[in-house]
Amino acid sequence: MAGLTDGKIKGLKAKDKVYRVSDGDGLVLEVRPSGDKFWRYRYTLNGKASMMSLGQYLGKDKGGKVQGITLKKAREQRDIEKSRVVSGVNPVTHREVSKLNTFGAVALAFCEEKLSKGGWTASTHKRSLVALRARAFPMLGDRPIADITSGEILKALKEGDKSGKSIRRELQILIGQVCRYSVFNQLAKSDPTQVFKKGFVSEATKHSKPMSPDEVLAFFKGLENLASHPALVRGSELIWLTTVRRDELTQARWEEFDLDDEHDGRDAVWVIPWEKMKMKAEHRIPLVPRAVELLREIKKISRTSAWVFPGRDDACKPIGRGGFYRAFKIISGKEFSPHSARATFSTWVREEDRGFSDLAIEKQLAHKDKNRARASYDGSHQLSERRRMLLAWHRHIESLTADTVEKRKVVSIR
Repeated sequence: MAGLTDGKIKGLKAKDKVYRVSDGDGLVLEVRPSGDKFWRYRYTLNGKASMMSLGQYLGKDKGGKVQGITLKKAREQRDIEKSRVVSGVNPVTHREVSKLNTFGAVALAFCEEKLSKGGWTASTHKRSLVALRARAFPMLGDRPIADITSGEILKALKEGDKSGKSIRRELQILIGQVCRYSVFNQLAKSDPTQVFKKGFVSEATKHSKPMSPDEVLAFFKGLENLASHPALVRGSELIWLTTVRRDELTQARWEEFDLDDEHDGRDAVWVIPWEKMKMKAEHRIPLVPRAVELLREIKKISRTSAWVFPGRDDACKPIGRGGFYRAFKIISGKEFSPHSARATFSTWVREEDRGFSDLAIEKQLAHKDKNRARASYDGSHQLSERRRMLLAWHRHIESLTADTVEKRKVVSIR
């Protein structure tokens, strides 16, 4: 029997009962009493005859626009399903598994595994989910991950361009991680993001720029411009005195602090749980007297909230990640961010022989010890040396900003 043509298909009229017309090699067109036509693929696997749907046939509309599954597409899909049958794969089962293994489903599984195994902090997990759902899922979420092409990913990344380079870069990393996760778990044969490794999407890593003495002075003078946001003023100064990362500060809870009230803060310390740290190790930060003073003032502002910096509209949640970032931009311009304080400290403490060990410096910055042998047995926190280091750092800041110190201390608490 000759195969079907569009002309023959249009000539197939509805009957009282469903009937099917063969195109050959297992492909049939089912005509229903309603007049609707559906493609079916008949196959035999392990001695059992089965049939699967390939979609509805609609042909072309009056404008010539193709809608539904054309004859050509149906034949192409038939050939794909036939190749699976020849390989011993049940095409219906494969389709169901593919629905489960969409980019969206695999991405969610990847994110949950990163969190549960300690690869991500809770804030990184939340931020990654937001980025994927907003930027990647609209285009890629429902696509079987094994079928996603580099072209589709490129289109999603170009959409990310509209939101800024940092968003695009974060999205590129996340999509790549999800694709490699799918390959590792045998859900896909290859990583389609590999073609971007040397393409236009990649760009050199930009490290935070340290501030010069004049820029440090200008920054602390600029804190006066945030007088209406006393918590941000004190938090911005606290970043300098503790050298913590932005997320470690925004996610801080009062239970992490021992302000050593018994000895007037002499041995005060901030203990950040390992699950919040980038390097997945508990981080102890000695607090200088000025830091203790700031925290006591902040406590009056946050009142009963468990968060040191509660959200403005909901005290049960922490301040958003952008709060201190925007504060630094307002004060110092686009060039600097909260990480600039860490960069400035790192430059200052290393530029001369200040008498502090590399181990103590790296501990203070919560960096991974590059000396693997030492890292394997060293469980100390170098608190005594680091306390002296931060006291020296505080004295240095005060020497640069002496005329702003008293002004900062009298910013009203509202």
